[in-house]
Amino acid sequence: MKIVKKYSWHLKGKFQSGAKVKVQDRTYIALGAEPYVSKAGRKTQLILWRGNCALCGDVFTFKTGRSFTPFAKCDVHRKSIPTQVPIGAKVSRNSEGCS
Repeated sequence: MKIVKKYSWHLKGKFQSGAKVKVQDRTYIALGAEPYVSKAGRKTQLILWRGNCALCGDVFTFKTGRSFTPFAKCDVHRKSIPTQVPIGAKVSRNSEGCS
């Protein structure tokens, strides 16, 4: 499995559960895929990803299609801090976590 960028990021090749991809200096792990039917009736897959929040370091998951823009922040920081996280930002792990 390979990831390439055109306008957004695209998965190329056969999906591999457990594969790691690096996007903008952040590592994401593909946990699995589930069937999905689009509003237009097209059958496809949603991929479940795991990453670490760029602000607190907590683990979070999100679902995407094969073409996507990955999240950089956990749900707590995505809702409370709407600013973008610089590429390559250093994570300062919160000992208490965000949950």
